[in-house]
Amino acid sequence: MKNAWMVFILILPLTGISQKVYNVDSLEALLAGAGDSLRASLLYKVAKQEYNKNPDKCLEYAEEAASLAGERGDSALQAMSYQIAGVIHKNKGNFELAMEKQVKAARILENIGNKMMLASSYNDLGVLNKNLGHYEKAIGYYKKSLAIIMEAGNERVSALLLNNIGTIYDAKEDLDSAEF
Repeated sequence: MKNAWMVFILILPLTGISQKVYNVDSLEALLAGAGDSLRASLLYKVAKQEYNKNPDKCLEYAEEAASLAGERGDSALQAMSYQIAGVIHKNKGNFELAMEKQVKAARILENIGNKMMLASSYNDLGVLNKNLGHYEKAIGYYKKSLAIIMEAGNERVSALLLNNIGTIYDAKEDLDSAEF
């Protein structure tokens, strides 16, 4: 549960996505007549806003949004949709599927150069690898995320990432290596 909160805390400031809350019923009503581009955006917004309340439905929405965004060449929206699909899979305990979605998001974000969203995906990959017991991979992803965040000068998020790295050394019972 602690890791879920850390991921949530890290995702919010890293993505730079508006935190505006939308009326889900209104968004879903718009879906019926929306063209592909608008539909992809609406699907993503509903999935992002409602994933804790209705994860199965939001997973479908995120997957469709990723597909439509990919077809339309909207790489950023495609990556964000994969990210939210990854979070939903993680929350459902499907760590391998979550990792698959986060890797897809990270590859897209690397290609388009969106460093802050990439840092979020790297952090999520660190969490997933930790949950799977792949500690060295987790540390690698956390360090990639940390490098981006430090370059941006965000000390608060840097501290959170250092804490995430420390939790790995704690899990490995190797606290002497926790010095950074």
